[in-house]
Amino acid sequence: MAMETDKERTREMDNEDTMEMDKMRMTEDRTTEMDKERITETDNERTVEMDKERTTEMDKEKTMEMEKERTAEMDNERMTEMDKEKMMETDKEWTVEMNKERMT
Repeated sequence: MAMETDKERTREMDNEDTMEMDKMRMTEDRTTEMDKERITETDNERTVEMDKERTTEMDKEKTMEMEKERTAEMDNERMTEMDKEKMMETDKEWTVEMNKERMT
């Protein structure tokens, strides 16, 4: 009778150990799953941040390109204006020369 009681106690202890190990495994599995979710979330946040940085960089490049185009247009307008002024100056000089020739 005592041996059967010892066997039962041993079985109960084994069952308790098995249940405890199962609980630990489940806890580890949950922890691992939570870690994976955190890592995925962190990766997603990094991806979003990198996308924002890329977008910001692209916006800067577009802005710089637009500024270059505007500057080029303004330079062209200035050159056109300067060309007109030079032509007018040349016309004045030519007119003065023509008048001098007429006078002589």
